[in-house]
Amino acid sequence: MIGCGTVSNQTLNSVILPVGLLRVEGNTIKDSLNQTIHLKGFCLTNGVYTNLSVSSIDPKFKLTAPEYQEIKSSGANVVRFYLQYHWLDDTEAFFAYMDEQLALIAATNLKVILSLHYFGINESGGFYKGSVSQPDINALKEFWKKISNKYIANDVIAGYDLLNEPSCSTTFTETTLYSHYENIIEELRNSGDEHIIFISDPVNKFDNSSDGHFLAEAFKKVTDNNVVYQFHWYKPVEFTHQSVWYEEYFHLGATYPYPYYFNSSQESLGGIYQTPAVEYTNNAFVTGDTGWVNLYEDTINRPKPATNFRILVAANNANNEIWIDNIKLYKRPISSPENITEIDVPNGSFKYADKYTNVDPNNPTTPTMPANWSAFSSQPNTGLIMNYKQLSSLNGQLYIDGRNASYSGECFISWKSIGKITGFSFTIEPNYEYKLTAQIQNNGISGVSCGFEYDNEQPLIYNKQKMNELISQHYVDWANTKGVPLYCGEWGVADPSQGLGDSYPNAPEQQVAWINDMASILRTKGLHWTYHDYKNYDNLGFGAFDTNAKNEIKQALQRAFQ
Repeated sequence: MIGCGTVSNQTLNSVILPVGLLRVEGNTIKDSLNQTIHLKGFCLTNGVYTNLSVSSIDPKFKLTAPEYQEIKSSGANVVRFYLQYHWLDDTEAFFAYMDEQLALIAATNLKVILSLHYFGINESGGFYKGSVSQPDINALKEFWKKISNKYIANDVIAGYDLLNEPSCSTTFTETTLYSHYENIIEELRNSGDEHIIFISDPVNKFDNSSDGHFLAEAFKKVTDNNVVYQFHWYKPVEFTHQSVWYEEYFHLGATYPYPYYFNSSQESLGGIYQTPAVEYTNNAFVTGDTGWVNLYEDTINRPKPATNFRILVAANNANNEIWIDNIKLYKRPISSPENITEIDVPNGSFKYADKYTNVDPNNPTTPTMPANWSAFSSQPNTGLIMNYKQLSSLNGQLYIDGRNASYSGECFISWKSIGKITGFSFTIEPNYEYKLTAQIQNNGISGVSCGFEYDNEQPLIYNKQKMNELISQHYVDWANTKGVPLYCGEWGVADPSQGLGDSYPNAPEQQVAWINDMASILRTKGLHWTYHDYKNYDNLGFGAFDTNAKNEIKQALQRAFQ
């Protein structure tokens, strides 16, 4: 029986496995014939984010035999199976569901890692943060004891992933987290359960500063030796999570390799603006146009020459309705001006802009992505708040309603290629001219303009070299020193074209490039891994085999399994 006994003749990496659990031996995972096993597969979301009980799970989240076969055919040998904490409130329904799924997994010759992934809708952010509203150590032990009592001898299960993405703080320290790990492991071992244990490092240990580094060592080694140490990798998250949620740090339109700019208020080195500004035409768009400008020649003659430029589109006297659309940046070689190239502008689409209110004109802050617009006053220290509201776009245009704004003095509203960490600029190339155009409608009393701003800020580039450096120095070196196995339990990238349309810039080509780089790193380091995820069923962009998933993504992942 799946629920209470062992299952023999399981295939892993095309090897027929005997009856018996997988186990950790040094820095490897072995089967009962002492063959080394390399785990590679997919994460399964199973509806954990939307369903508080097993009985309410939408049937579309319950994987079928053909879907498990699709996973197997991709080259996988394991799945990381997400569990919702409250599913065990109804143990009978939960184990009926799990028995069914384990039987399908066994029939497909896959292994499964059971992951306590989510703690309930609207429960303190969902993931475990050690707050009083979350299950305490006794509740966590009870959860895993129920699992263990049922599946103690089940060798379809590769192991137990105790706690997904814990977050530590001064009130819930890493020391406390590891004491929880030790207590749960001890409880399981005392009951005779010898399944591999997977433990995760805290997710909030990375300092995304100008050099990018971790604040503490990767893990703390636990007493038990039958343990695999797990990390997750989504960096740069601004790129990998774009289009998933509308959060400040998800950069819709981001490219890969991804540049981090850290100083959102760096010294301005001047710039070039269209003069005079194009006068508005009431209830109609006008085109702002900088004309062709030799930025290199202009900046080298300044007291502080610049290396980079940013772009902006502005409208003054902004206590009215403003629309911005069709931001275009071009360059051309001076020697052959007929060869005009359009430069991709990340965040240039306003189709999915969200609202933004209560702007302090004397201390402007970057709004929620992807709009990337700000408000500022030409008269400092007014001390008044502008109650601008940015509404959802109209026909892909950025619409800013400033009719209820209150301020003294002249104020401007602008779209800039600058953000907090997610700002971006462009390198000034010699022997080139640049041109910026945009369509702007400002139903006010003055004009609109486009322009260039100079700066010297050099970004931290997140590319394969940087990711390899961080993963190697922080995780791999620690695991090698301790002689333990290392597992990348989640790595994945959202494809914005999956939900936002095939014509979305740079997708999925750059997502494929990220997958190729990550797969190469994992392969070179010999790490175990599971990709997030197989299916999301909501076209947020992560599900590699969702309805709208692109073949390029699937093909890249199939290459990763080789």
